[in-house]
Amino acid sequence: MAGKAIIVAGGDVHSEDLLKEVQRGYDLLLAADSGGIVLYELGYLPDVLIGDFDSLDRNLLALFRAKGVKITEFPPEKDWTDLELAVQTVINLNVQEIIIYGAIGDRLDHTLGNLSLLYQAMVSGVKAVIVGLRERVLLLGPDETLTLSPAANTFFSLLPLFPGVEGVTEREAKYPLDNASIPFGSTRGIHNEFITRPVTISIKRGYAFVIIHTGKS
Repeated sequence: MAGKAIIVAGGDVHSEDLLKEVQRGYDLLLAADSGGIVLYELGYLPDVLIGDFDSLDRNLLALFRAKGVKITEFPPEKDWTDLELAVQTVINLNVQEIIIYGAIGDRLDHTLGNLSLLYQAMVSGVKAVIVGLRERVLLLGPDETLTLSPAANTFFSLLPLFPGVEGVTEREAKYPLDNASIPFGSTRGIHNEFITRPVTISIKRGYAFVIIHTGKS
């Protein structure tokens, strides 16, 4: 298949954002473990449910099965998180875009691991974004350019992965950059702001997270 996949995991989810995204349409709706609860409470059934189901009520699991949801169950003792298995599944289906909800929560180890899945998607040729309660996170790679539209109470940050990024240019931002180098471990890319026009961000070498933070509650 080709197209857009939405994955819902068990972390923090802004329900209104997720509902709007689902209503915009998708080609595949997938839940990782307790992400199935989130979708069910919004009135949706996932097309596919993946996980060890240690966080999912067995009665709800039985309901999903009775409704024809495709269920893939794994043992708790496994080498991958439920979300990574979900990402691998949609990548193998040759989707073009993945939007991930519920990947940011109160477990820092899980959050960092989930963010790293953006790299797995990128090297597979798939566009991916992680949506949190107040932020969207993308991964920008070598010779790529990203355009961000201004919005009220919104700012953005660029965080390089190891060993850093080179040739960073940020145009139309409050704090512009022109062919800059930012090493891993530097906070130079933290908190930039929009003025009035769309901002373009590009890098020549390396990889960096771009985090767009909004002021909504």
